[in-house]
Amino acid sequence: MARVKKAYKRTELVHRFIHTPDYMYDKDRGNYEVSCYKNVLVKGHVGLKGFTNWEASGDAKISWIDAVALINREHKYIIISTEYQPNCLEVRSAVPSDYKVFFSNRKLSDWHITSTGELEEVLKLHTEYCVDEYYRHNLVFFENLISNNNKLDWNRANFTDIIICGIGSRRRINKHTITYLRNTYKIQKYSWYKEDYNTDYKQWSYKHSSYITRPKLSADKVYRDKVFTASEKLKLYKQYQWTSKCYGEGISYNKYWEADGKPFSVEALKKFNKDFVNYDLSEYPNKTLLDALNNCLSIKKARDTAAFNHNCELSKQNYEKALIELKSRLNNKDLILNWMNGANSKAPIIEVNYWGFTVKSYYKKTGKWENKTARSYSSFDTVQLRINRIHKCVETSKNAVVPLTDAISLYRLYVKLTKNEYPKEDTTIRLEDRNFKVGIYNLRGMYYKTKVTDEGRVLDYKEWCIVVGCHHIWMDDFRTFMNHFKLNNLFER
Repeated sequence: MARVKKAYKRTELVHRFIHTPDYMYDKDRGNYEVSCYKNVLVKGHVGLKGFTNWEASGDAKISWIDAVALINREHKYIIISTEYQPNCLEVRSAVPSDYKVFFSNRKLSDWHITSTGELEEVLKLHTEYCVDEYYRHNLVFFENLISNNNKLDWNRANFTDIIICGIGSRRRINKHTITYLRNTYKIQKYSWYKEDYNTDYKQWSYKHSSYITRPKLSADKVYRDKVFTASEKLKLYKQYQWTSKCYGEGISYNKYWEADGKPFSVEALKKFNKDFVNYDLSEYPNKTLLDALNNCLSIKKARDTAAFNHNCELSKQNYEKALIELKSRLNNKDLILNWMNGANSKAPIIEVNYWGFTVKSYYKKTGKWENKTARSYSSFDTVQLRINRIHKCVETSKNAVVPLTDAISLYRLYVKLTKNEYPKEDTTIRLEDRNFKVGIYNLRGMYYKTKVTDEGRVLDYKEWCIVVGCHHIWMDDFRTFMNHFKLNNLFER
């Protein structure tokens, strides 16, 4: 059965969209079906006629379809809509590392914002996305200011991002993200930079099951640290201080702050916790009752943390032993060979039981021991290859497909450039500017370095690695593919 031209699996289609403007559609219909043409990837199956009619009309607005992503291949940047999370994640994972990636929390409704190479409209959407994400990730602060609950949950908010503007998690949008945009792209020169985005922002509240109307925010306010007033910052600081020190210890917010300024006495300390009088406070300065209370709470927290970490370490050791047993019962090479022979990439599940510590709360350092199970799954450590003899092409374990002739040319180029030798030191051969193509994908380079898995686990030997698009193909895996399908004479001819 011949392969239908322009019809691909969705994951392969997304990879191809990054590298080619051709019309393509998803051959597997479903909720996350996509199609693409030129610089736009859209939700659903639009059809080539629909794309061309729309283009001929000269209407830049995408009013009757939903765009998942818009790309500029010449200047190497892409903007992705977060409206459709599964498609958004697929596109993001397929983008090569030399591309600039922007996001929008709106539907992408303008075909031409990436066609000119100018970033103004793209930056506007991305800045709005950053401000919205900043609000969403720090919702707990706005919520606490309008509620009567004094608990400021450390697990749901990064306190330093707003109060003292420290370095936050890379996964979160914080003041430094806005600062980077401002300094890198000089976005303050655009009039919209200082405008407030006052659309109603409704986000589920985990504490009160209520909706909160979003206050006025702008990138300029975040950058200049004008999100909260001085009195609001003080209130949040006191809530955070009490939550981090006393929540779960049976000490109320009011009693904790009443100790501020009171003289230290053993009897007064005993009212908070009778065990505190047994703690050695000789090494700590106790100018006030609050100082003594904080020191006792710190000692208790250190003891609880030590016991908690000990349990977690024992659980980790038990898990590692279970993995060793799992690997002994399951040879990963057999899985690869089964996949090469045409089997689905999913492997039979094998289970090993072990005694593990389940964490109930990292914040409170609590948990319990229980019976757990380690299971084997089918993901390969590195990219693998196999032959699709029907379509005369090479398929990767990431569902990308290239013609067999291109795979042969790639191997011969590798032999020519490296002379099939293994240098003593790490070696880099950059090819981004040479415009070498493997199928529709760009050959970016060849590297001799320590082998690592796709998850970043370092292996104990060095090998040549060929980078094509977003694929890192190691030559020992390539040779396994050649040997398995007896292609040595064909490739080395």
